[in-house]
Amino acid sequence: MKDSGPRRKMKTRTAALVAAAIVGVVVVVVVFQPFTPRPPPQVEVMGIKWTFDQGNTSQGIPWFLPFGTNDSGGANGFPIYVSSGATFTVSVYLANTDKQAHSLVLVEIKPPFRVASAHPAPPTIIQPGQDGWLEVGVIVDAPGGSATTGSGTLGFT
Repeated sequence: MKDSGPRRKMKTRTAALVAAAIVGVVVVVVVFQPFTPRPPPQVEVMGIKWTFDQGNTSQGIPWFLPFGTNDSGGANGFPIYVSSGATFTVSVYLANTDKQAHSLVLVEIKPPFRVASAHPAPPTIIQPGQDGWLEVGVIVDAPGGSATTGSGTLGFT
């Protein structure tokens, strides 16, 4: 016997109400669930190559060793991953090989990087035979998801 009367209408209404309730719950969950933004992709900094703008001793040896540095690769802590606009620190070793004091007068780096700080800050005098570390705070302005290598200059008088 076919169910074509009030029972069938009631089953149809119940099924429609259940379906509407399920759709309503799904819509509420999708629309009102908290939005969790993804962090932007980071910049891969492969290294920093520093050129020393300097003179030579009376024996023809550059004032500062090393003559320039290429701080890249795993042995120097690279690559590193930072957010665009973030600051990271690079340590540069300096050793005055001359018999005279010289001054660090310039710390600069080419885009997409900027110098945020240098310690000791230029101008600073480096005595004969003195060695130590220059700590350079570097801001990276490259877009997230990119990989880049920096190029900077340290100037001495």
